[in-house]
Amino acid sequence: MGSKPNLTTTTEYITPEIALEYLALARATRHLRKVFINTIVRDILADPTRWRVTHQGIAFDTHGRLIDGQHRLTAIAQSDRSVYMNVTRGVEPEAVDAVDRGRGRTICDITTLGDRETIHTSEVAATRKTMEGFSWRVVASSSEVIGFYDQHRDTIKHFTRLIQRNVSGLKSAHITAAVIRAAICGGDVGRLEEFCDILHDGGICQSPEDSAAGRLWSWLVTENGERKVARSLSLRFAIYRRALAAVQFFLERQPVKALHPAKKELFPIDWDKIGNPPKNGDAQ
Repeated sequence: MGSKPNLTTTTEYITPEIALEYLALARATRHLRKVFINTIVRDILADPTRWRVTHQGIAFDTHGRLIDGQHRLTAIAQSDRSVYMNVTRGVEPEAVDAVDRGRGRTICDITTLGDRETIHTSEVAATRKTMEGFSWRVVASSSEVIGFYDQHRDTIKHFTRLIQRNVSGLKSAHITAAVIRAAICGGDVGRLEEFCDILHDGGICQSPEDSAAGRLWSWLVTENGERKVARSLSLRFAIYRRALAAVQFFLERQPVKALHPAKKELFPIDWDKIGNPPKNGDAQ
């Protein structure tokens, strides 16, 4: 059994200037992920801020070299805001091998461990896709996803349950997202429920004005549909685009002979009312 480590941890007020000073002490400049830095910046700048002080912060080894925290410090510098953060000093240089070795927590883990209702995996997937919209390059932080979910909890839970029940075996998050966006933008909830029911019934329509839902179902189960395609990002995006078009035609009660994918976001979210959108892509 080794000797007791001589570590000290203090809570410090890290300004952008201090962040840059600490970054200059890095033992080595690691490859920094811009997407991850951007999510931290958004959390810091959010009003109210989503930055939280935890036992995780930054660390220096016994030689005074920074060995953990480059992403956090870079985000502080870029945000031009000051935050409190725990700083640990006196880490043995050999201990760097054990830094960040744990499994990252999912949103389901975060909500289960926290003092709140658990958000299920299917709801997380639907929420992320709803925020992403017509862009597949958007990356939202866990705090942003949880915040958006909290604002639209009833709508997300309701239609995630309906689509899961109705579209078993299909990539339901992308269809759910189109329906949720339509509901958030003021679409007739009763009519959207009818859309889900037709998918549940295997695309059987009682009226030509419902044909958009039937056309979407037919596309999904053909050789060009979800059950036959690879799980590539572009093909999942194609599902969302067709679901968007189908939902709009269905709400407008327009008969459809051929269902073509939407060329733009048909249900844009008013981010000024909802909050800051993810900035890593073209969220709409």
